[in-house]
Amino acid sequence: MNAQPHRTRWIFSSAVLFLGVLALIAICIVLSESNSGLEQRLVDSASQLRQSKDQVKKHEDLIRTLTASLKSSQELSSELQQALDRSYVELEEAKDEFRRQQAVAEMENRDLQLEISKLQLQITSLGKEIVGLEKRNQEQKIKIADLEKRIDEQRTLIAALEKRIDEQAREIVALEKRIGEQRTEIVALKKTAADQVKEIVVLKQRVLDQLKEIADLKERIVGYQVEIAALNQQVANQQTQIASLDELLKKRRREPFINSVGIWMVPINDGQFQMGSLPNTPGAKPDEVLHDVQLTRPFYMSAHEVTQEQYSRVIKARPPWEGEAFVNNGPRYPASYVTYDDAVKFCDTLTAMEGIPGATYRLPTEAEWEYACRAGRNAPPGAVNAWLGPGDRPPQRVGQKRPNPWGLYDMHGNVEEWCQDWYGPYNLAAVVDPTGPDEGLKRVLRGGSINLPAIVARSASRESGDKDDIRSSRGFRVIRTYTAPQGG
Repeated sequence: MNAQPHRTRWIFSSAVLFLGVLALIAICIVLSESNSGLEQRLVDSASQLRQSKDQVKKHEDLIRTLTASLKSSQELSSELQQALDRSYVELEEAKDEFRRQQAVAEMENRDLQLEISKLQLQITSLGKEIVGLEKRNQEQKIKIADLEKRIDEQRTLIAALEKRIDEQAREIVALEKRIGEQRTEIVALKKTAADQVKEIVVLKQRVLDQLKEIADLKERIVGYQVEIAALNQQVANQQTQIASLDELLKKRRREPFINSVGIWMVPINDGQFQMGSLPNTPGAKPDEVLHDVQLTRPFYMSAHEVTQEQYSRVIKARPPWEGEAFVNNGPRYPASYVTYDDAVKFCDTLTAMEGIPGATYRLPTEAEWEYACRAGRNAPPGAVNAWLGPGDRPPQRVGQKRPNPWGLYDMHGNVEEWCQDWYGPYNLAAVVDPTGPDEGLKRVLRGGSINLPAIVARSASRESGDKDDIRSSRGFRVIRTYTAPQGG
């Protein structure tokens, strides 16, 4: 029983060795083939390799079969031993055949190498001849191209000569035609010359008449020059009068006047001041930071708050205070219950009504209002001599209290006054002609009112309100500005 596995391994090893020998024979055959029959031998070797693979498969099948039957058949072992002996014999024969074919292949390979060397020498010689032929061919091509170029140039010259001959022939025909026409023209010119001689006589008479007219015109021009000199003198006199009127107008622009709807306008000169309050000022709030302001353009400000009569002359619609509480009706009472937009509309409408070139009515900026309220005083007294609260009272007639030094009434109290600016923090740097923030939620109100305490009516005190908010103690005053050309 122990001999059977050993014999099985020996049979399997012999089969593998047999297959390796067959593969080695196939490789030797492929290497020994000559260049002319190499492809065919490779095909044959591949066929033999496939056959060898088939034989390997058969041997594998046989081995599996033998392995299965070794346990039951001692006679099969004897047959396998005989097959192995035959395989050894065939292996020795294959080795001899391989050696013989290898020797033949080496001889054929040497012969092929000799033939290849001869062919390489012939190819090298032919390459040199081809290079020489190509060089001569290139030279011939250059010569042919040069000849063709010369032929083309000759053809171009011939064509140009033919064209010139044709042109000269046409020019000769044209010249002959012109000569005939000129002969006809000469005959016509001779006839025209006779007619022109007659016309010259007539023209001479006309020239004499025109010379006489020119002499008359010269006399007229002298008269015109005298008149122009007189007109120039009149213009100079008028310019002198205009200069005097301009000077008078400048003086009048610094004088109060009453406009077309009865508003008393007071001149306010340009200047600079400190706007806001010091921190230790009684009643001062954080939004009243003291800073320098310069106003570069003079303006007029209404001496009083806009009255009901003045408002109704400009705005023809139902007045906003009509039917409202805490209102005294009368021409001298301030217009109240006025929104910011109502005040702006009043200014725009009044500007259009007067139509004075360069003159514009508008609400004062916050800086212009405080500058006019201070009236040149750095530290004006608190709100005194004014209609103040607290309490619920209707506004009083304008102009009953004393004016400030610049002639402005009720700058403290009576009604709060709309300003042009959006409400916001001051620019703490020194500013010139400030107009407040570019945008905001509320508009500035100044001056306090009859319903608010005196602390709110200070010249530096700032209040704000929604532009649509209306109150019995809320009104406005206007300013008028100028741009060139200015109107009085």
